[in-house]
Amino acid sequence: MAQIPRNANPPVYTPATAAEYLGMTERQVRDAARKHRITYVRLGQYLRFRITDLDEYLDGNTVRAVSAND
Repeated sequence: MAQIPRNANPPVYTPATAAEYLGMTERQVRDAARKHRITYVRLGQYLRFRITDLDEYLDGNTVRAVSAND
């Protein structure tokens, strides 16, 4: 299991930990960031993801159920 950086406050996720959180591969997370589908923070050469941005990505990709009565 990948580790969240200890010195992060609020926590930020590496591509590996973001992938684990989202249930994706690290490559898929990096691809989504490159295509500007997931908001990220660039710290030098490193990508980091805020939990709020990961949750926003999940919300934006959620398909809502349709009631049987509709």
